[in-house]
Amino acid sequence: MQFRPISVEDLPVLRRFYARQGRQETCVAQTAFFKWQFIDPCDLFGRESTCFWAAFEDDEIVAIAVATPGSFFLNGNRVSGCWHQEWIGEKPGAAFSLMKRQSEINDFLGIATQNIDSAVALDGIRKLIWTEVERLIAVIDPKKTLEFVFDRAPRTLAYLRNIAKLPPKSDPGSHENVVRFDSIYDTHWANVSRQFSFTLDRNAEVMNWRYSDHPMFDYCRMLFQSRAGNVYYVWRLEDATGRDGVVARICEVIGAPEAISHTFQHFRHVLAEQNVIFADFSCTNHIVNAALVHGGMHPHVLVGGTDLARLLQPVENRPEKRLNFSFSFNEKISPDGIFNYHNAYITRGDANQDRPLP
Repeated sequence: MQFRPISVEDLPVLRRFYARQGRQETCVAQTAFFKWQFIDPCDLFGRESTCFWAAFEDDEIVAIAVATPGSFFLNGNRVSGCWHQEWIGEKPGAAFSLMKRQSEINDFLGIATQNIDSAVALDGIRKLIWTEVERLIAVIDPKKTLEFVFDRAPRTLAYLRNIAKLPPKSDPGSHENVVRFDSIYDTHWANVSRQFSFTLDRNAEVMNWRYSDHPMFDYCRMLFQSRAGNVYYVWRLEDATGRDGVVARICEVIGAPEAISHTFQHFRHVLAEQNVIFADFSCTNHIVNAALVHGGMHPHVLVGGTDLARLLQPVENRPEKRLNFSFSFNEKISPDGIFNYHNAYITRGDANQDRPLP
């Protein structure tokens, strides 16, 4: 059995592998998406080969471990790593062996929305920090939002109406579209990123790759300016199967806390003009989240009457209404003392949690 990174030349074999899993139409094996997700980051982050590894036997793929590389800041120091997306094996132990190899060559290994089986297996490779991520919501149209809740009692509509209330813009400021992230953004990011204990280096080149050059999605990218400072917002408008209206999936909120709280009302008015029903944002950073709550978002509290769907194509009543992330650092870079993962800045935009399925 041979273990090696996958290249574009391997895509016909990869498609046969996914077909055996019942995923013939997966975007992962489509040439344009594969190049964007796995080849382009090699140039961005100085990798010689992809982080998409496979086990080959008799010229067929029998296991895969899918990951996207990145360059990260850990307490101000640059480290290399990858975000793992999925692992599948047709031969016992093959996928686990691939994960071990990824662990050996990456200082940081991150995983999103893993299940208990993955947690048990991966914790045997190296120590994991596994945590659920706070989800914030902003309700704009309470009646239409009710269609995304599975407990539709009268109390639920009353709750949605209450959290949809927002005063007029107190700081009108201004906003403009961001066609490409530029050197002005780079300076902004350099200042903002200092507050985070851990984050992907979201420089202009990376942001353009992730949000301006995506082969399948269009992202709204805007700079909001206020007397408290500037904030870059990135979001995607998602249609929901069998529901009326669109949902805003916020991917990035990059700015100082006071500026975030000052600009959110303005941002919410822009969403309303786009006929957004509700918006959500999943982020590990407690300071960014607190600023958004101060500005008008609300924590998604999982009790009866608030079970707002997370997956919208189709709308599914799965128990997982929030994302979860795992952090794993090798011994060489493992933080000394207490690692404050609540001060990391990780969003759904990091770990391939905003891509088309299957």
